[in-house]
Formats: sequence, C-alpha cells, structure tokens
Amino acid sequence: MSSTKSNRKVSRGAAIVTTKSEQVGELFTALSKFQGEITNAHKGTQGHGYSYADLASILDMVKAHLAENGLSVVQMPSQAEHGYIAVETLVAHSSGQWIEQSYSMPIPENKRNSAAQNMGSAITYARRYALAAALGIAQTDDDASLNTSPALDDVAKQWIAAAKANPDVLNQIEDKAYRDFIAKELTK
Repeated sequence: MSSTKSNRKVSRGAAIVTTKSEQVGELFTALSKFQGEITNAHKGTQGHGYSYADLASILDMVKAHLAENGLSVVQMPSQAEHGYIAVETLVAHSSGQWIEQSYSMPIPENKRNSAAQNMGSAITYARRYALAAALGIAQTDDDASLNTSPALDDVAKQWIAAAKANPDVLNQIEDKAYRDFIAKELTK
C-alpha cells in the first residue's frame, strides 16, 4: 500500500508528521458527512486554571457517528526524543483509506507526580488535541462560563512562579489559550 508523507518541525523537539493512503476520496466524503452530524465539544471540565472538553467527553460524543459513517480512530503513544512523547492518531475508513498524524510534545515536569503520571498526562493531552484536530472538532464555552474567571490551581500557580523567575518558560506551554492565560496572570 503506498502512502504520502509530510513532516513539519513545530518547535525544539516537537514535530507533526502526516501520512495518508494514496486515495482518500471515500475517507474525506465520510469525514464530511460525519462533521455535518456532530457539534463542537463543550468545555465541561475544570482544571489547570481553565475549562476544557476532556478526552472521554469527546470520545463519547463521536463514537456512534464515526461508526455510522464507516470511520474509526486509533491512537497510540509512540517513541519520541528524550523528554518528549509522541501520539499517533489514525483515522480510517471502511474502504481501507486512512490518514495518520504523529504529534510529539514535551513531557511536563510536575514534581508532585511520578514520571509515569507526567507521561500519562502528556499522552492524554496530546490525544485530546490530536483527536479534535483530526475530526474537525473545536471546544466551545457556554454562556455561563464566558462570564466567569477560572480559579488558579496548583499547576497554574507553578507556571506563574516559573514564568516570574524566567519569562522564557512561557514558550514551553504548547496550548496558546493556556499560555495567554498564564501571561495575563503575570500582569496582575
């Protein structure tokens, strides 16, 4: 089976690599139909100083619609350079057509957690973002959450303390919304 590949370096150590089957017409037709059936994910989970749609809620939202359109998603952690984790996300169609993307990101160093917990957190984070991106899902706020200010949890407080000591630390935060949140907290 032949495939095509593109590779983009995102930042030091982080990369996005996309590979697809030679033919993707049936896959993209099914994805288009799938995307017309779903809504964006609601940010119903609080943590790290902001709200977000967790991986389980996104999976619960899409599983039946994927199956109805002959689509499936497989996500697997894979090897990356030291200090990084990669997640492979494969979207496949019953025709045999597929598209796959590998996304690598740094493993956070949270001293309160074990190395395995930090790696697990990074894997879950990468899976959530890769799944939403592959399926065309955004995370949306409801009207009530737009008028509230998130509470600072311990992780957010650690990022703020680290950024006060060294502003370059902000560049290690992959999630732009979270990075902007921490930067805004630094000005208070």
